[in-house]
Amino acid sequence: MRWQTWSSRLFIYFAVNLFSKNLFTWAIITIFLSGLLFWSLSRLLKIRRIEQLLIIFGLFMLINPIFLASAGIFATTICYLWPMSLFLFAISIVLQPFKNKKAKQVAELLIFPAIIFAICQEQIAVLSTVFFGWIIFSKKKKKNKNKKSIYFLFIVS
Repeated sequence: MRWQTWSSRLFIYFAVNLFSKNLFTWAIITIFLSGLLFWSLSRLLKIRRIEQLLIIFGLFMLINPIFLASAGIFATTICYLWPMSLFLFAISIVLQPFKNKKAKQVAELLIFPAIIFAICQEQIAVLSTVFFGWIIFSKKKKKNKNKKSIYFLFIVS
């Protein structure tokens, strides 16, 4: 029934339908995106010590069963964990670009599909609009030049 009407979660529902038929692939992607979530958080919070990352991981594992109890692990990971992981990845690349030119180019290309999937989740869309709007405003206030990609990410949000 959801396919007969438009929804902002179109890509997310597509992923749910696609991976409901292949749970092994869903599990691999979920593990990868969980790692990406922690990698992005460690970059954003400038965590360099494994103990700090383990504390965040422990808190995540304590809170996670509360969120997974309502709709189940499959739907919850695709609808909430995947968009949040991809959004944090995009933020970490925008705020702290790689120094290696090739890695920077690849990461900047990966931002676009990541943010498009992430903003299909309504709360992430609002956060994304506020975040990229704030970047544009703060750079203009400091009279720094914004990249065209930041404007694109703001408009897409």
